[in-house]
Amino acid sequence: MWKCKGQWTFYVLEATTDPGLYYFNHPLSPLGTAILKEGQYINSYQLGLHQGKYKALVESQTVTVIRDFDKDNYLSFNSGREETGLLGINIHRANLAGKTINVNQWSAGCQVFSDSGQFQKFHFILRKGRKILW
Repeated sequence: MWKCKGQWTFYVLEATTDPGLYYFNHPLSPLGTAILKEGQYINSYQLGLHQGKYKALVESQTVTVIRDFDKDNYLSFNSGREETGLLGINIHRANLAGKTINVNQWSAGCQVFSDSGQFQKFHFILRKGRKILW
């Protein structure tokens, strides 16, 4: 949602904020699987390359994650373990084309679009907004 020249625009796009089940049992960090802590992370993202491969939103400032370390396949929001830093919690797509139903290995804590077409639309809006602001 954004406001430009007095006009509000609103889109609903399908994405997940949950890591895939694979990473609950195979966390990338010894501290546990990353779950982005609820909140608003103003100015924490910029256009960049996800894993150096394709255009997405990447962290430019720190974010906070909750670390789920019990490997029970359920999100543990009260684990008592939090970490703040540049952790690679990006905003990207799943498959290159089409729609993905299961998160699987698409997210180890990132925010992931399930539909590649919606991700392309999101990216187009970001680029257009960037031109207006800069």
